[in-house]
Amino acid sequence: IKRFYKNVNIVKNDCDDEPRFEIILDKRKLKTPKGNIFFVQNEPLASMIVAEWDSQKDKIIPTNMHLTSLVNTVIDNPSGLTIDSYVDKLISYLEFDTVCYRNTLPNELYELQTKQLDPIVQWFADQFKCSMPITNDVILPKIDEKTLEIIRKYLRSFNQWSMKAIH
Repeated sequence: IKRFYKNVNIVKNDCDDEPRFEIILDKRKLKTPKGNIFFVQNEPLASMIVAEWDSQKDKIIPTNMHLTSLVNTVIDNPSGLTIDSYVDKLISYLEFDTVCYRNTLPNELYELQTKQLDPIVQWFADQFKCSMPITNDVILPKIDEKTLEIIRKYLRSFNQWSMKAIH
């Protein structure tokens, strides 16, 4: 796509007592692929998106605009995922989390994994007051339901914007 604008700016609009920062291309509001008004909820993010658009020279290369793509996905939600859908997907990754797997051979690898990964496992235990099983086997032991419910509750505390970034 040939660059069709000269100037990129930010306009702040308050909507439902929450600030919305819209991106303006030559006095026209930027829209998402589905035609929704493109906006973000904080000025630093809006400034980074302006920099993405400003960095496009003769041609607009959408694959170089990662923040714009992420925001488009959050606003348009093309996959129709809800918070609970995201939570279910993220929970399903837990049983395959490589932080929970240790290779016993060679011994140097085991020692490196222990040194690097045990602090993460300990942080998790301290943060959530539960623990993830650690194994040397190819199959992770079943994660207890209490741990899963604690993580579900935590993940459900995020809004659509944060959840998309986590996912």
